[in-house]
Amino acid sequence: MVSVPPSSPPAGPTPSAPEPVRDTSAPPDDRLQRVVRLAVHAAGATGAALADGNRQIVASQGIPPNVRSHLPEMVQGGGPCYLRRGTGGVTSTVDECTDCLSTITLPDGVDAMAFIPIPRDIQSGRDGELAGMLCLTYEAVGDAWMEQAARAEDVAALAGAPLARCSLPAVQAGESPTIKHDDLPALFDDAPLLCCTLDASGHMLHVNSELEALSGYQREDLPDARAFVEVLFPDPAVRQRAVDFVKVAPPRWITLEMHTAAGETVTTQWTCVVLPGGRRLALGFDDTERESYEEALRAERDRLATLFRNLPTPVVHGIPQEDTFVVQTLNPAFEAVFDISAEELEQGDLHDAIVPRHEREHAAAINRTLVDESTVRAEVRRIAGGEERDFRVRAALQPGSTDAESEAYAIYTDITDHKAYERKLRDAKERAEEAARLKSAMLANMSHEVRTPLTAIIGFAEILRNALDDENARFAETIRRSSHRLMETLDSVLELSKLDAGAYSLRRTEVNVSDNVRETVEMMTPMAEKAGVSLAVETPEADVRGRLDPGAINRIVTNLISNAIKFTPEAGAVDVRVTFSAEEAGTSVSAVHITVRDTGVGIDPSFIPHLFDAFRQESDGVGRTHEGAGLGLAITKRLAEMMGGTIDVESEKGVGTRFTVVLPLAERV
Repeated sequence: MVSVPPSSPPAGPTPSAPEPVRDTSAPPDDRLQRVVRLAVHAAGATGAALADGNRQIVASQGIPPNVRSHLPEMVQGGGPCYLRRGTGGVTSTVDECTDCLSTITLPDGVDAMAFIPIPRDIQSGRDGELAGMLCLTYEAVGDAWMEQAARAEDVAALAGAPLARCSLPAVQAGESPTIKHDDLPALFDDAPLLCCTLDASGHMLHVNSELEALSGYQREDLPDARAFVEVLFPDPAVRQRAVDFVKVAPPRWITLEMHTAAGETVTTQWTCVVLPGGRRLALGFDDTERESYEEALRAERDRLATLFRNLPTPVVHGIPQEDTFVVQTLNPAFEAVFDISAEELEQGDLHDAIVPRHEREHAAAINRTLVDESTVRAEVRRIAGGEERDFRVRAALQPGSTDAESEAYAIYTDITDHKAYERKLRDAKERAEEAARLKSAMLANMSHEVRTPLTAIIGFAEILRNALDDENARFAETIRRSSHRLMETLDSVLELSKLDAGAYSLRRTEVNVSDNVRETVEMMTPMAEKAGVSLAVETPEADVRGRLDPGAINRIVTNLISNAIKFTPEAGAVDVRVTFSAEEAGTSVSAVHITVRDTGVGIDPSFIPHLFDAFRQESDGVGRTHEGAGLGLAITKRLAEMMGGTIDVESEKGVGTRFTVVLPLAERV
């Protein structure tokens, strides 16, 4: 027999022979617990319990201990009974309630209770033999609570068969309820465990449905009990281990490889209990999934170990602490790069071995960040091969580690060469910036040193031209023209230098772009007439206004018209057109379009990518056909971009060229 410890006697008013209340934390049949859960939902109750035919509670949900201790005395035979708390006690709402129930005070916290009888089988009905009782409890009820409770009757019927199997014999108070061997098959038949009973020699007496399902064998299909053991454990050595384990029944678990009817081998764990009379109760479970998981875990661990050993990057495994990093293992790459062996460093402090003194505080801060945030990435200086080198370190706590002794992996990547290259780039940038500064200073000095005498040359050349005879006046005019050309080149160089150095400041103001362009065209007309080129301008009827730099616009239009006239042969034409777009493509900003088109020589397609480079011209050297320093278009592009605009070019050799400048209007008035 298996003894079940007695429970404490129930509290409150009890009959002369109180019934024990059995612990229901692990009911013998999970279906009973499912019935209880269904009943709570179906009846809208706050708690429910199942009592067997001997008035012992075998399953419950939401029943407080003080209520559960009263249930055995309240469970009576007969039809359904509904009780509700009334003034000074309990009021019976149905005549079928027994006199005993009508005198019982409901436990604290319960406003109403319902008792639903459970027939031993569904066909027997209410008048048949009862297998037990379903008890429903309500903390607070409304007018329809009885109708809700009645919904649980069909649910209660589902518990009839399981209750009939697991019902225990009634005992007197103070005695231990017992289970006979004949009751064991019923108790364990549907349990989610592998279960069998054996005699003292190891012969099978009973096999539950779980073991039959896993093995694929039915006990009654085999000729005798020994045959069942032999088909489960065909290996004689394994079978003998199982028999010896059952005979001794030690208080531990044993692992046995069990064969199934499908030809598979499953790993099972077993323990054994000796019952009175020498019989054995063997309980087990399928451990195959755990074995497979552990095998996969071992394989994954082996793969990681192989990766750790063969990574070409230094890796250290250890425990980060406040000011130290206690080393557990190193990979061979770490030993090679840092010129230190694993034997020297294991269980030692990584900081003492490779961290320079001036980096100790930084290393401690990295440790703290790693522990707090689980990952860290930083650039550090470390001692490798006797010299300080730059490394990028990435560290992460080992998955599953959360406490102060968490283990971590740190990967070191040598970036010394990369840092040296970065330093060279910085030095080169600083030298270039210094050269640009010196160039700007030199050009500023040139502006003063060259402009002053050049202005004097131009002035005296004009005086001489007017005072000399025609022959000599021609030479004076050449001097004046050449000086003007030199002054324009100097102005362009200085302007480009300011643009490149970022020293050029826009002076935005409200400007009428149409008027600005017309005035520039008028100013350039004499130049066009002298070259025999027609110059025309077209602007919208409505003025195009916005906040732009009028000087920059004048410079852009002057450069484009000057270029067009220079490269257009006599009798050619240059057209200037101003248009307005309310919304530029891809934006919601209005813009002005300034187009300069000529019928000149055109540009070779191969030179267009270099058209806006400073000092670049399509024809250069002593054989070039046109004068100029090659700065006008470079300045035009930079000025347009400074105002947030763009410049595009379309050209066909021998046909002509068209430049289009698009400038966004910051404000249209």
